[in-house]
Amino acid sequence: GMLITTDIKISQTMNGQEMKMSQLTTMGLVSEVLDVNDDGIISIKMTYETIKGKMKSQQMGVIEFDSTKPQQDDVNNPQAQAITGMYRAMAGMEFVMKYNPKGDVVGIEGIDEMMDKMVEGMGIFDPNAAKAMKDMFRNFMGEDAIEQMNNGAMAAFPDGPVGIGDRKSTRLNSSHILLS
Repeated sequence: GMLITTDIKISQTMNGQEMKMSQLTTMGLVSEVLDVNDDGIISIKMTYETIKGKMKSQQMGVIEFDSTKPQQDDVNNPQAQAITGMYRAMAGMEFVMKYNPKGDVVGIEGIDEMMDKMVEGMGIFDPNAAKAMKDMFRNFMGEDAIEQMNNGAMAAFPDGPVGIGDRKSTRLNSSHILLS
């Protein structure tokens, strides 16, 4: 498995007023090789095992979520309910990545179903609003975004052999981020 941590800090001025927001999210992904076909295409099931996050802004206050703890929504904050509902829906969700022998992503399955569950978890049932939210999700977790992030991650692997206990650290940047 792997842990993916994103730390986003935004400061912007709107109508002369400074607005700040921060979001720290850690997602635990577990991967399982399902099969390797005759062409060498590897199918790997990715499961969001854990999701933990903290958002802070002047408008929403502090919103925290941890999929390993019992549900604790702030019933007086509809934005908090929507955000934690989205993350709660993601916990346990699966999708399948397909890689060629060079490590390039050649297919992804299950993302649309995951986005449907996330929108449902947010309590969005109006078809037009649900479509708009899924279109926004596609910017940071659609097939193109996931392919870009994963191809970058595979490119971070060393070209040659690595000894037991050796470490390599690489920082990856992506234009695909979640702004809730």
